[in-house]
Amino acid sequence: MYCSLHCDNNLIGIFDDKDTCKNFLNGLKNNNLLKNLDKYTIKSFHKNTINQVNELFYDNKKLDFLEKKVKVIIKKKYTEEFKKKKQEIFEKKTKIDIKKHKLNLQNSKIENSKNTYKNDIILFQKFKKFISKDDKFQVPEMFKNKFILFKKLENDNILSWENFYIEYKHETFDSEYSNIF
Repeated sequence: MYCSLHCDNNLIGIFDDKDTCKNFLNGLKNNNLLKNLDKYTIKSFHKNTINQVNELFYDNKKLDFLEKKVKVIIKKKYTEEFKKKKQEIFEKKTKIDIKKHKLNLQNSKIENSKNTYKNDIILFQKFKKFISKDDKFQVPEMFKNKFILFKKLENDNILSWENFYIEYKHETFDSEYSNIF
């Protein structure tokens, strides 16, 4: 078995066994070339391999090197059943994320519609006042259909966003830009 001597994880030397390594350190200490052994560790390896057997560290209480167990990391091997379940969970999560995204888009669309409705009601009230003051006032072309629908809903006493949303048919405007695509 070979041993390597390290100071702060820096390799100092390689020795045939632990005792030779300890003798080297004691020689440094006895000749006042070394003050503190706390920084030093000894790692043992099988001959002609890089398989570490153990690691020794200096213990100030016992004034000797003691063994430090090497942690063995074991990788888990997943069964095919586990992999399938993991894949199913991933697919379900993906479907849920897609549904969540669609719901968020719908929610955003509804909020935008409600905000548009609030602004349209304000315009409806203003145009109604203008018409009551001036019979010749004409509602702007872009708002005519909405104005007619608002008036109908108001006369039926059911003016609300829900009813407006159900009844109103959104128009698609033909413009020079729409002909490009």
